[in-house]
This record gives sequence, C-alpha cells and structure tokens, in this order.
Amino acid sequence: VMYAGRVVESGTLDEIFYDPQHPYTWGLLGSLTRADQSRTERLAQITGQPPSLISPPAGCHFQPRCPHRFDRCAEVPPLERRVPGSGHTDRCWLDPETKRRLRVIDELGTIGLEVPESVEASG
Repeated sequence: VMYAGRVVESGTLDEIFYDPQHPYTWGLLGSLTRADQSRTERLAQITGQPPSLISPPAGCHFQPRCPHRFDRCAEVPPLERRVPGSGHTDRCWLDPETKRRLRVIDELGTIGLEVPESVEASG
C-alpha cells in the first residue's frame, strides 16, 4: 500500500485485507462497498486532501490527514516495523496495541474520528 510515493504497508493480500496495520489502509478498506451494505449508506472517506508530491509534509506523509497522528508523526518519517510472526510490515509510529484498539473503532465506520483521550500513542 503506497501513500504519496512511500510504501506505508506491505504484506500478503490476506494480511492487508484481514489484519491491516496502517491508518491509511484502514481508510482505504473502510471506503470499499460491501455486499451487506445498504445502497443508501454513505461510504467512509478519508478527510483532507492528498499532499503535494513536490513539497510533501515532514515526517509521515499521511499525518496531515491521519485522525490518529501525534507530534512524532510530523517530525520523523516512521521506520518500517514487522508484524511479529510474518513478513507483513508497516510504517506507523502507533504501537501495536494502540493500532489494534483504533482499528476496531475505525472498522465501525468512524474513519476520521479524533483519537479518544484514553488511547495513548507510543513515543
């Protein structure tokens, strides 16, 4: 999965679709139509605009649009991290437990929700 010229997540089809790790991937998957979805139900959308590729933002390129960003995201490009026990990787500063909790929130159709106060990001 690429965003603004950078790979943000890499894995098998099953890993990406059934265990996505990056907030951008969550947004993409949340915007897909589903067979069980009402035709009148609006699709989720990722807020904001894609960045300029000529002058991309510092840090994570997705951070201006990410509802889960924190200070480090704007300062330092995230390093590639491997999901334990697989070849699945992503580039996001959120720790694995926080990602798991936020993904549950996002899967309920609330892409763009602000980070709940009870959720702490790793630094």
